[in-house]
Amino acid sequence: MGRRRCSSIPMRRLLMKTLILFLTLGLSGCASMERMGTPENYAKCADADVATTAAFLTKPGMYELNPLVRALKVSALGHIGSIVAPAIGISMLAYYALKWLDKQAVTATAAALTCASAGRNLYLIR
Repeated sequence: MGRRRCSSIPMRRLLMKTLILFLTLGLSGCASMERMGTPENYAKCADADVATTAAFLTKPGMYELNPLVRALKVSALGHIGSIVAPAIGISMLAYYALKWLDKQAVTATAAALTCASAGRNLYLIR
């Protein structure tokens, strides 16, 4: 007898992957380069990344991969706050740098990478 592949995938995992896909596509503003290449779109992706990072760090054994955020870790804020505070600061700095630079391709790339990071965090939280 053959195995049924559909039954081996739990419904929860399938729903989570679908949610991740819709969030990543929705936040990245994939409709056009003009829409995707705005600092405001980057800010949405950065918000999603910081929020999912905070939720991600509540799981035991999880840690931040970004070396810049880890280098700026503030120990006095506790486990989650020590990572989230520098992540917010770096995101704000990147937002203003992207606004000042005013290059759609660079901003779109930063937004796509940040949304992908948020999507990865969301996938790992499951």
